Amino acid sequence: MQEYAYIHDENEVPETLLEVPFVQAFSKEHLDQVLHASAFIECEPGDVIIAEGDEASRIFILLAGEVAVVKGGDQ
Repeated sequence: MQEYAYIHDENEVPETLLEVPFVQAFSKEHLDQVLHASAFIECEPGDVIIAEGDEASRIFILLAGEVAVVKGGDQ
């Protein structure tokens, strides 16, 4: 898994992000603040983004690809 800084241009928001329903509820100012604190994570098949039971202070938004969600051993 690789993490990359996201350099946010306040005049440009990725189209795929604008299609995410809860992102549409943000004001432009709040969305800019969120994006300035954001990063891209590029994963390979089998990478674990976050394991069940782990604490996280992030919100993960899938912009491309597929992800498996496993809870209690069930996918």
